[in-house]
Amino acid sequence: MSFKTEVTSIESQGRTDMTRMNPQDGVRATRAAQIERSDEAEYVALRELRTNPAPVGCWRIKAVLHEAGIEMSEATAGRLLKEFDSRGLTSVVGAKGRILTREGERRADNLETLRRRWTYQDELMEAIRAEKIKDIEDLLVARRAVEIETARLAALHASDAEIEQVKTAVQALKDYWLGVGGERNQNPVIHKIIAKTSGNRVFDALVNLLYENNELARTLWTIQRVMKALDPEEHDDILAAIAAHDPERAATAMRTHFDRLLDVVKRYGETHTEPQAAIQTDAALTM
Repeated sequence: MSFKTEVTSIESQGRTDMTRMNPQDGVRATRAAQIERSDEAEYVALRELRTNPAPVGCWRIKAVLHEAGIEMSEATAGRLLKEFDSRGLTSVVGAKGRILTREGERRADNLETLRRRWTYQDELMEAIRAEKIKDIEDLLVARRAVEIETARLAALHASDAEIEQVKTAVQALKDYWLGVGGERNQNPVIHKIIAKTSGNRVFDALVNLLYENNELARTLWTIQRVMKALDPEEHDDILAAIAAHDPERAATAMRTHFDRLLDVVKRYGETHTEPQAAIQTDAALTM
């Protein structure tokens, strides 16, 4: 039985609990659970080999894996080390154990970098959840910084077909707000189209990530409604500037759009800390 096959078998028996690798609940623990057990065991073992100044044997690997919440027999730990040997990650030091090779150092560094990247992603996703009014304000400030540039670039690069896409989405949102049909969820669509039209892959990816929380669009709409601050024409200036291929005007229009949203949210936040209260208030008003 190979090491990876044995780890899979252990997982199926419910003996490996990856959530113990991360004591925090929620999004961060979810990310840890996505890592294959074999990859996690590799990370823990390579980390021990890198940080321990002496050669490391299978007994020590078994112990550090146990501390990380991965149960493994000493024999399986030995097979893991032999797999490292075959991949050129470790070299044997007599009967004392193993040390990392240069290739092993590179692999350990790569796994550490990957874990840090996941941590940053998880922290960002947690922030995007925006469960407090202050979180929404922070998110709008971040969106404003990015989307001023996407609007500027979209005005420079937009094709007739892309302008038509923005126009269609803007009209659908306007119709919904005016109560004549349309779709409420067009607001994220508008901003995502503009980001894609910018031609900048980084901005496009960032905007899609920042609009990951679909429920936030409803919350923002409801806050504006409760504050009697809905503006059906708020995207018109952005659309007109992009259609006119005027980058500075597009950037200004996008800034104005976010400044208005921030002002509404801040005024709402003067008397509320939880965005959920807006939904409850709106429901009461419409009964």
